[in-house]
Amino acid sequence: MIVIAKIRNLEIPEPLGDGFEIRDGCFLINDSNRIAALFPAGSDAILGKQFMTEMTNGPVIYCQIAHPDNYISVADPEDILLTWLYDLSTFFQAMWLVGDHAISAQLAFAIFKDPQKGIGSTWNMGIGPTTADGLNPLSSCSVEALTLGRNFYSSLHHFTFNEQWGQPGSVDYKFGSKKGIPRILRFHDFLSSARHANDVAIKISLYMTCLEILFSTSAAELVHKLSERVAYFLAETPSQRKPIFQIIKRAYSIRSKVVHGDVLESSNKIQTASKEVDNLLRQLLLKILTDEKLEKTFQKPPEILEDYLTDLTLGVSNAS
Repeated sequence: MIVIAKIRNLEIPEPLGDGFEIRDGCFLINDSNRIAALFPAGSDAILGKQFMTEMTNGPVIYCQIAHPDNYISVADPEDILLTWLYDLSTFFQAMWLVGDHAISAQLAFAIFKDPQKGIGSTWNMGIGPTTADGLNPLSSCSVEALTLGRNFYSSLHHFTFNEQWGQPGSVDYKFGSKKGIPRILRFHDFLSSARHANDVAIKISLYMTCLEILFSTSAAELVHKLSERVAYFLAETPSQRKPIFQIIKRAYSIRSKVVHGDVLESSNKIQTASKEVDNLLRQLLLKILTDEKLEKTFQKPPEILEDYLTDLTLGVSNAS
């Protein structure tokens, strides 16, 4: 069985040859002849020539999935495809750590052998994210950028694919808002929702929830305390902290108007605020994922995190 997805809004200037491995057995390729060779004979008739042309124009990500006798029950392919697409969404989220983008799986197929019918397929049309300003630009990624994204992907994967949380996409999957889910996984889920929101004001509202997941330990003086904590976490000096503090306060003002149905400011100000917060979120997650001690700190109970964040804002040395 092969699962394969056409990747939207991604341009790779360099030829990838046999493919860039983003995970064990999962490859990104941008050569049309190699892409065409992935499809078994007769795929044109099953998928349709238009879809085949779209897929072979690339780039695509594919994975060969082994099964006994190379056969699979008719009920399995859709579940496998959806789980694989969730896994790909983690890679795209990891690429967001390299830089803001609107890259996604636009069209995906699982192609398999059916014991009764021969070659079969199931497909999924994905709904992709937008950039912080609500656009769908084409992103040009070098192999160096892809390598960075792959490294971040490994860091995120052990949160998103953990047997404790169930299988992504299934009814038993524990969503990010349920008790016991690590903060970073809840952050990941809400960040994904924010990135898929086309309305930039709604995007900002979800961005602020991401900040609360990581830095809020109580509802008391939430906006001031959270703005202060993020500023101290990311910056070393008062002159560096003040702009961060102001960015978060402005974004919270927009969020408040959104959730209470008030009239919003000009779209330019909203887009600017969204890009500013998006950038802060990227800095936050990068700092946490690249520091093992910090990663463990943000997985601890609220009272321990509260002590850490209090020490941080008071300048206690062991909080650094």
